Amino acid sequence: AAVEQMEALGDNAYTKDEEGNVLVNSNVPNTAHTPDVLEALIASGNTGETGVSMEAGPLVGDVVCEDALWDCTMCGACVDQCPVDIEHLDTILGMRRHQVLMESAFPRELARPFRSLETKANPYNQAPRKRLEWAKDLEFDVPVIGEDVEDASEVDWVFWVGCAGAYDYQAKKTTR
Repeated sequence: AAVEQMEALGDNAYTKDEEGNVLVNSNVPNTAHTPDVLEALIASGNTGETGVSMEAGPLVGDVVCEDALWDCTMCGACVDQCPVDIEHLDTILGMRRHQVLMESAFPRELARPFRSLETKANPYNQAPRKRLEWAKDLEFDVPVIGEDVEDASEVDWVFWVGCAGAYDYQAKKTTR
Protein backbone atom coordinates (compact mmCIF):
# COMPACT_ATOMS: atom_id res chain seq x y z
CA ALA A 1 0.00 0.00 0.00
CA ALA A 2 2.87 2.37 0.79
CA VAL A 3 4.45 1.74 -2.63
CA GLU A 4 1.16 2.46 -4.40
CA GLN A 5 0.74 5.64 -2.38
CA MET A 6 4.30 6.74 -3.22
CA GLU A 7 3.60 6.18 -6.91
CA ALA A 8 0.34 8.13 -6.67
CA LEU A 9 2.24 11.08 -5.19
CA GLY A 10 4.39 11.31 -8.32
CA ASP A 11 7.98 10.62 -9.24
CA ASN A 12 9.13 14.18 -8.56
CA ALA A 13 7.66 14.47 -5.08
CA TYR A 14 9.59 11.85 -3.14
CA THR A 15 12.75 9.87 -3.64
CA LYS A 16 14.54 7.21 -1.66
CA ASP A 17 18.19 7.14 -0.70
CA GLU A 18 20.39 4.04 -0.97
CA GLU A 19 19.15 2.81 2.44
CA GLY A 20 15.52 3.07 1.41
CA ASN A 21 14.67 6.17 3.48
CA VAL A 22 12.05 8.50 1.97
CA LEU A 23 13.39 11.93 1.06
CA VAL A 24 11.14 14.92 0.33
CA ASN A 25 12.25 16.88 -2.72
CA SER A 26 12.38 20.66 -2.55
CA ASN A 27 9.50 21.15 -4.99
CA VAL A 28 7.02 19.58 -2.55
CA PRO A 29 4.97 22.05 -0.48
CA ASN A 30 6.01 22.25 3.15
CA THR A 31 4.16 19.96 5.51
CA ALA A 32 4.03 19.58 9.26
CA HIS A 33 5.88 16.28 8.99
CA THR A 34 9.59 15.65 8.90
CA PRO A 35 10.78 12.99 6.42
CA ASP A 36 11.08 10.27 9.10
CA VAL A 37 7.52 10.86 10.34
CA LEU A 38 6.33 11.16 6.75
CA GLU A 39 7.90 7.80 5.92
CA ALA A 40 6.11 6.17 8.86
CA LEU A 41 2.81 7.74 7.82
CA ILE A 42 3.26 6.60 4.22
CA ALA A 43 4.09 3.08 5.37
CA SER A 44 0.92 3.01 7.48
CA GLY A 45 -1.22 4.34 4.63
CA ASN A 46 -2.25 7.52 6.44
CA THR A 47 -1.09 10.22 4.03
CA GLY A 48 -2.48 12.35 1.27
CA GLU A 49 -0.77 14.36 -1.47
CA THR A 50 0.81 16.81 0.98
CA GLY A 51 1.95 14.14 3.41
CA VAL A 52 -0.52 15.17 6.10
CA SER A 53 -2.73 12.44 7.50
CA MET A 54 -6.00 12.44 5.62
CA GLU A 55 -7.87 10.14 8.01
CA ALA A 56 -7.61 9.24 11.64
CA GLY A 57 -5.45 6.22 12.22
CA PRO A 58 -3.90 4.72 15.31
CA LEU A 59 -0.65 6.40 16.30
CA VAL A 60 0.40 3.60 18.60
CA GLY A 61 1.24 0.54 16.58
CA ASP A 62 1.27 2.21 13.16
CA VAL A 63 3.46 5.28 13.77
CA VAL A 64 4.84 4.82 17.28
CA CYS A 65 5.65 1.26 18.27
CA GLU A 66 4.32 0.11 21.64
CA ASP A 67 7.79 -0.76 22.93
CA ALA A 68 9.03 2.79 22.32
CA LEU A 69 5.95 4.23 24.02
CA TRP A 70 6.34 2.17 27.20
CA ASP A 71 10.17 2.18 27.27
CA CYS A 72 10.25 5.96 27.79
CA THR A 73 11.36 6.72 31.35
CA MET A 74 9.87 10.26 31.28
CA CYS A 75 13.30 11.66 32.22
CA GLY A 76 12.82 14.82 30.16
CA ALA A 77 16.08 14.57 28.19
CA CYS A 78 14.20 14.82 24.87
CA VAL A 79 12.52 18.05 25.98
CA ASP A 80 15.82 19.44 27.26
CA GLN A 81 17.65 18.66 24.02
CA CYS A 82 14.90 19.50 21.53
CA PRO A 83 16.02 22.44 19.36
CA VAL A 84 12.43 23.61 18.79
CA ASP A 85 11.18 23.23 22.38
CA ILE A 86 8.66 20.46 21.76
CA GLU A 87 7.09 19.11 24.95
CA HIS A 88 7.36 15.39 24.17
CA LEU A 89 6.36 14.18 27.62
CA ASP A 90 2.81 15.51 27.41
CA THR A 91 2.34 13.68 24.11
CA ILE A 92 3.81 10.44 25.42
CA LEU A 93 1.70 10.63 28.57
CA GLY A 94 -1.41 11.31 26.49
CA MET A 95 -0.72 8.29 24.26
CA ARG A 96 -0.13 6.10 27.31
CA ARG A 97 -3.33 7.35 28.92
CA HIS A 98 -5.27 6.60 25.74
CA GLN A 99 -3.80 3.10 25.52
CA VAL A 100 -4.71 2.32 29.13
CA LEU A 101 -8.13 3.95 29.37
CA MET A 102 -9.52 3.50 25.86
CA GLU A 103 -7.73 0.45 24.47
CA SER A 104 -6.96 -1.46 27.69
CA ALA A 105 -3.53 -2.05 26.20
CA PHE A 106 -0.59 -1.83 28.58
CA PRO A 107 2.43 -3.92 29.60
CA ARG A 108 1.58 -7.07 31.55
CA GLU A 109 3.68 -5.82 34.50
CA LEU A 110 1.16 -3.04 35.12
CA ALA A 111 -1.85 -5.34 35.53
CA ARG A 112 -1.27 -6.02 39.24
CA PRO A 113 -0.64 -2.40 40.30
CA PHE A 114 -3.67 -1.27 38.27
CA ARG A 115 -5.85 -3.92 39.92
CA SER A 116 -4.53 -2.85 43.34
CA LEU A 117 -5.34 0.79 42.56
CA GLU A 118 -8.90 -0.21 41.71
CA THR A 119 -9.49 -2.38 44.76
CA LYS A 120 -7.26 -0.92 47.50
CA ALA A 121 -6.61 2.66 46.26
CA ASN A 122 -2.83 2.10 46.23
CA PRO A 123 -0.44 0.20 43.93
CA TYR A 124 1.14 -1.70 46.86
CA ASN A 125 -1.98 -3.86 47.42
CA GLN A 126 -2.06 -2.83 51.09
CA ALA A 127 -5.21 -2.26 53.11
CA PRO A 128 -6.24 1.42 53.23
CA ARG A 129 -6.45 1.26 57.05
CA LYS A 130 -2.66 0.74 57.11
CA ARG A 131 -1.95 4.11 55.44
CA LEU A 132 -1.10 5.83 58.75
CA GLU A 133 1.10 3.08 60.19
CA TRP A 134 4.18 5.14 59.31
CA ALA A 135 3.10 7.67 61.98
CA LYS A 136 2.98 5.18 64.87
CA ASP A 137 5.36 5.83 67.77
CA LEU A 138 6.25 9.37 66.65
CA GLU A 139 7.00 11.94 69.35
CA PHE A 140 4.07 14.06 68.17
CA ASP A 141 0.56 13.55 66.86
CA VAL A 142 -0.09 13.62 63.13
CA PRO A 143 -3.52 15.19 62.59
CA VAL A 144 -5.44 14.03 59.53
CA ILE A 145 -7.49 16.58 57.62
CA GLY A 146 -11.12 15.48 57.57
CA GLU A 147 -10.74 13.31 60.67
CA ASP A 148 -8.80 15.24 63.36
CA VAL A 149 -9.16 18.73 61.84
CA GLU A 150 -11.95 19.96 59.64
CA ASP A 151 -9.90 21.67 56.94
CA ALA A 152 -6.37 22.82 56.16
CA SER A 153 -6.96 26.35 57.50
CA GLU A 154 -6.64 24.93 61.04
CA VAL A 155 -3.00 23.84 60.58
CA ASP A 156 0.23 25.65 59.74
CA TRP A 157 1.70 22.93 57.52
CA VAL A 158 0.25 20.19 55.32
CA PHE A 159 2.45 17.14 54.75
CA TRP A 160 1.05 15.00 51.96
CA VAL A 161 2.22 11.42 52.21
CA GLY A 162 1.71 9.51 48.99
CA CYS A 163 1.42 5.76 48.53
CA ALA A 164 5.17 5.11 48.57
CA GLY A 165 5.69 7.10 51.77
CA ALA A 166 2.80 5.36 53.46
CA TYR A 167 3.28 1.74 52.34
CA ASP A 168 6.82 1.10 51.08
CA TYR A 169 9.16 -0.07 53.86
CA GLN A 170 12.17 2.08 52.85
CA ALA A 171 10.05 5.11 52.01
CA LYS A 172 8.32 4.92 55.42
CA LYS A 173 11.71 5.57 57.05
CA THR A 174 12.12 8.72 54.98
CA THR A 175 8.55 9.81 55.72
CA ARG A 176 9.11 9.37 59.46
